[in-house]
Amino acid sequence: MRRLPGLSYHWVLLVFSSRATKAMRSLATLSAFVCASAVAQTTPWQRADGLAGGYVACADDRAFHVRTHQLGLEIQVWNGTAWSETPPPALALPRRQPRTLQPPVATPDGRLLFAYTGRILAWDGWEWTSYQAPPGAKALWAPAANHVYAVGAHSITMLQPVDDRIAFVPYRAPTWISLSGIGGASPEELWIGSADGGLFRHREGQWESHPLGVREEIRSVHVADDTWALTSEGRLFRFDDEWREERDLPGQVAAIGGVTTHIVGSFGIARRTQGAWAVEDPLGGVAIEDASVCTTDHHVIASATAGTWVRERE
Repeated sequence: MRRLPGLSYHWVLLVFSSRATKAMRSLATLSAFVCASAVAQTTPWQRADGLAGGYVACADDRAFHVRTHQLGLEIQVWNGTAWSETPPPALALPRRQPRTLQPPVATPDGRLLFAYTGRILAWDGWEWTSYQAPPGAKALWAPAANHVYAVGAHSITMLQPVDDRIAFVPYRAPTWISLSGIGGASPEELWIGSADGGLFRHREGQWESHPLGVREEIRSVHVADDTWALTSEGRLFRFDDEWREERDLPGQVAAIGGVTTHIVGSFGIARRTQGAWAVEDPLGGVAIEDASVCTTDHHVIASATAGTWVRERE
């Protein structure tokens, strides 16, 4: 019998008879067994102790987990085998100012950035840098070390040298309504989403409008195998000359990310393969308001209110 790659086999004894019905039953049993073996061989998800809530962001060789608590910020770093805590930045914030944390991003070479209470904080592995956040900073995107973008109220900005300092300055774009999401395939082609369902693509020096068709805030834009837009209502859309809503989802979506395009929601975590979504693990339940998923070179990492999980990439 020819072996199929990637599947584990056990010897199965089929007893054939002259009856065609028995032969068909035997073939059906073998087919079901092979399918079950393929599912069982999927690398299991491992829960990280003590990392409930917060968000994850992935670089090529590491990942970060960022969350808030009563004393401020907590940052954990995944080095491929274990999590370890990184000292948080020393911030002098007004005592009564609300603490707000937006989902973090990481550059491929391992720099962490996130918007927190009016600042954008950056960790390069050695020291923290604090930047004045653009008004209403809602989302960041960092496709390369020298390409870091932020979107918020009425503007898209980029981290650039300004005189003798580095700051977020307006990007080459018209004036927008409130922006809420950003992503892209490369620094030369990016997407931004607005609070009313608008989506705009910048390529070859021009802006194109590709409205979603629903008046819902764009929570995130993700580009990997396809281009995706996730709304604040948990609806997921795929772009193919125009936006089309995904209809075969396992449930309401809270986050999308990763090179292998995973989604997180009340159903757990699922991956798109061969044009369909398959739940990999229920993860013990997930809150819609607080979830993220990303991939390093070797791992997939998901985080939600219920916890944080890691598994090896296949």
